[in-house]
Amino acid sequence: MEKLGRFQACALVVLLAVGCGAADVGSALDAVTNEDAEPEAEPGTSSDYPEAVVSALAVLANQLDRSVESLTIETYEETLWPDACLGLAEKDEMCAQVIVNGWRIDVRADDGAWELHTDAIGEQVRWRPAGS
Repeated sequence: MEKLGRFQACALVVLLAVGCGAADVGSALDAVTNEDAEPEAEPGTSSDYPEAVVSALAVLANQLDRSVESLTIETYEETLWPDACLGLAEKDEMCAQVIVNGWRIDVRADDGAWELHTDAIGEQVRWRPAGS
């Protein structure tokens, strides 16, 4: 009976993933079956953060021409952005008026602080100096 329950759970995950347009059904199945589970990360490593947060930090480091290690994540939180520009439209930029799931991340270094806005997966990243 346990195998039947596991099969039903896997089938449900596959149907939901396909229905939602997920590209990687295998990772969704791994989450249910707990196969290929990664060991827990050591505290203080980038693995402690959601993938989108780590991706945004790498984008900022690259654009500022510095190492990721020189930046410190102060806070991060999931949020809903009011537009496709993640709430940080440039002057005269037109942004689609859609709600976008994402992250707000506060980052600090010795010489400054920044506020990063990203979409849910960290593919789109925008940033500005903190407090501006």
